[in-house]
Amino acid sequence: MQDVGVSMNLVFSFLGIIVMHERNRIMNQVWNPPPLGSFKLNFDGARILSSGLAFSIAVARDEYDRWMWGIGRNIGRCSIEKTKLWAIYDVLRVA
Repeated sequence: MQDVGVSMNLVFSFLGIIVMHERNRIMNQVWNPPPLGSFKLNFDGARILSSGLAFSIAVARDEYDRWMWGIGRNIGRCSIEKTKLWAIYDVLRVA
């Protein structure tokens, strides 16, 4: 049984490294504007681990990075995957 615990700790450590790598990679990305006369949609979801409460948000920006519109949703308790699905749903409804 102890070997399983050690293995799980290694897995969680490895996953933590991947998450940190992803966070660093995302932070280094630069926003690229859409073609002239169009807009870009960005959306995401988040969840508070301790409570399970979640929300989603979507934002539209023009080629000059000016905010055009945004929408947010307080979802309640759900998984992080569902927050992203709500964000996609809201973007498709509004766009």
